[in-house]
Amino acid sequence: MQKKHIPIYLFGSACIALVVALIVLTGIISTGSFQIRKIKLVIATGSDTKEYDGTPLRCDEWALIEGEPMKEHTLRVIVRGERTAFGTSENHAEVTVIDKGGLDVTKQYDIEINPGELEVTRRKLTIKSDSVTEVYTGNEVTCQKVRITDGRLRIGDHLEGEDFPSYVEPGKYENYFNPIIRDEENNVVTANYDITCVYGDIIIRNGYIVLASESKEKEYDGVELSAETCYIEDGQLHAGDRIEMKAVGTITGVGKRINSIDAKIINANGDDVTDLYEISYNPGLLVVTPRKIVIRTHDVERASGPENAEDDDWDIVSGSLAPGEEITVKTTQQTIHDPGERENTVVYVFIHESGSMVNVASYYQITYYYGHAVIHW
Repeated sequence: MQKKHIPIYLFGSACIALVVALIVLTGIISTGSFQIRKIKLVIATGSDTKEYDGTPLRCDEWALIEGEPMKEHTLRVIVRGERTAFGTSENHAEVTVIDKGGLDVTKQYDIEINPGELEVTRRKLTIKSDSVTEVYTGNEVTCQKVRITDGRLRIGDHLEGEDFPSYVEPGKYENYFNPIIRDEENNVVTANYDITCVYGDIIIRNGYIVLASESKEKEYDGVELSAETCYIEDGQLHAGDRIEMKAVGTITGVGKRINSIDAKIINANGDDVTDLYEISYNPGLLVVTPRKIVIRTHDVERASGPENAEDDDWDIVSGSLAPGEEITVKTTQQTIHDPGERENTVVYVFIHESGSMVNVASYYQITYYYGHAVIHW
């Protein structure tokens, strides 16, 4: 009778053992002593860069670079990173894992994000302040104008200048400024620009002066004509300033030449302040007039043939050559050998300095008196 109950006892013992095991396992899980190992996934997002233009920089690219989701599980990656202003930021993303039934099973995974970098670089601009020149009046002089000479603003941004200087005393100064750029909502966005500043000049002049030089005139003599004397004809220098000036015009040949002036104005510290004056010039005139001579040809009577020609058939009867110059005169009887009677005219005149082949006969006013040439057979 007892042998018939043994299977029942064994089955009951097994059930009791299973229940106990489940209770123990539940306790271990509830205390965190046992964990199911999660699947590791590593996802990288893309990087990008651009120059500041006021619109957000985004990069939706991503890639699974380590691990693999379980079969029938689907990755959903939403890349949310963006950057508008100058600087860098991470291209972060949100990752969800969905099973085939549409349930979120993300907790079954150990997900790591390797974010890319979004970089917005500064927009390059060159900004220049304007220049101004005024005569000293005792009032402040300033110039509060700036303009972009290279590059351009983002549409909607506008440029302002601040902290412009002002000056009273004569001098040449930098027109420095502080550039400010604002957007449509008047927010300062200067940091989004890489700005190069170029400064104009503020020049306050001491005043107006007129410089004059003397005039001279002479008859051509082959010597350079100059007249170094010059003076302030109108206006006056600022107290403590002095002027160094010299007339530098020259002329040698016949004609007219402006007697130009070189001038430099020095202040009490020895600085060149010529630019602080508005200078006008009233230069003199250097004039060289033709040298006057009178040439008379002789009466000549000779036999035909070149061997009978005379080369001393002329004289300078009035005036003289410039010092150091020589003259050659060709007459009709020297160049024509046919028999006949004719006026012994001058064919050409060559006047030059010794050793030079430059004919300066045009610098002379020559009057001629002709004799007669009779050539016989």
